[in-house]
Amino acid sequence: MDADALKEKIGIFGENSVMGGIIGLLLGLAAGYGVAGSLQLAVQAATALTLFPMVSKLFSQALSPISEAISDFMKKRFEGKEVFIGLDWPILAGRNELWVAVIITIPVLLILAIILPGNIVLPFAGIINLSFVVGALLLTNANLGRMIFHGIVSAPLFLYGATYFAQYITRLANETGAANVPDGKLLSWSTFEGPEIRYLFATGFSGNILSIILLIVWFALFYWMYTSKKKYNQSLEKG
Repeated sequence: MDADALKEKIGIFGENSVMGGIIGLLLGLAAGYGVAGSLQLAVQAATALTLFPMVSKLFSQALSPISEAISDFMKKRFEGKEVFIGLDWPILAGRNELWVAVIITIPVLLILAIILPGNIVLPFAGIINLSFVVGALLLTNANLGRMIFHGIVSAPLFLYGATYFAQYITRLANETGAANVPDGKLLSWSTFEGPEIRYLFATGFSGNILSIILLIVWFALFYWMYTSKKKYNQSLEKG
């Protein structure tokens, strides 16, 4: 599945600004902001979704020469040894697959937030779910169809994780003064990284037997994935 071709088929709805404007308008109307307030929120959301990829790509352009310079420096000092340079995700911000997958999964995330039983989080600030898409880009070798599938399947995990931790995030925000959350309202992060492993750790260390079992299964699956990817990379080097 070609990202450029798919974005062209989606047309104007594949543009970050249009998707942001629609989301902002709908959320504003649903929250009772009125027409003026909803339009203002639509403009703010459209601006955020437009600028975010642009700023990310600037980071990508800035990090690339730094990475190359550090790599050359280390190779000269440690000749004959393999050196890995770790960089943050913006180095991948220029990939169209990343942004197409994010845009397509935004409506899915919103719909699931409304219909999932027990969920109390409506994502807005975290609507651009980079927590899934960066890992999916690497794990699927930029296979857009699999990336979108990954985003849809993992969406409930993010929402339920945000729901579980909402009370703790709210308490932390109030106690540290980072935010003043009124009584009866909760603050959360709808797309934080690894919601399932955080939940299993939190409940497992509280003595939940099922969480401990699932945590062991999670680490076993992670080890399987790690070894399979390692073998795959070695086969590429030999080939």
